[in-house]
Amino acid sequence: MRRILLSAFVALFVCGFSVSAMDLTLQPKAGLAFTNAWGDDADADMIVNFAGGVALEMGLSEKFSLQPELLWSVKGAEDGDALRLHYLEIPLLAKVDLGMPFLYAGPSMGFLLTATYDGETEVGGEDVKDWFETFDLGIAMGGGVTINDAFEIDARFNLGLLNVDDGRDFDSRNMAIGLFLGYNIPLN
Repeated sequence: MRRILLSAFVALFVCGFSVSAMDLTLQPKAGLAFTNAWGDDADADMIVNFAGGVALEMGLSEKFSLQPELLWSVKGAEDGDALRLHYLEIPLLAKVDLGMPFLYAGPSMGFLLTATYDGETEVGGEDVKDWFETFDLGIAMGGGVTINDAFEIDARFNLGLLNVDDGRDFDSRNMAIGLFLGYNIPLN
């Protein structure tokens, strides 16, 4: 499943569309992610983390575009001790322009880079990457507004579909609400 999704994503960039026939916009973006875990064994509080990266909006028509993104995001939860999972995320979003507001949705793949657990006796956090799966798959959905064709403010909900626990008999999946500010840079 992972290889199929990754292959589809790469094919989109390499040979999927005629670049000269579409509007391309690069968008650096940064924001906050309010993250928690959900599942049968998830019982913790939400934490606030940074998320940021870049999006490439590929206009297929005046109202519809595809928007792959490359984001660094920190997910996790807190139950007295903070658990932080650092991901390289690749959402592939279908975006519908409704005039000034827009809506989008699509799959989001996450690749775990590091994981730390800040327990009461730990300073700087204990490396716990081996406690978790290295791949996560979720659904991202949200919307926002474009201001003066330059700035975008958007909010999204990311729901993890896979159990990220690596064999410790926990049912725990990622969940995040993200708020982003981006700047549109037309490429053609």
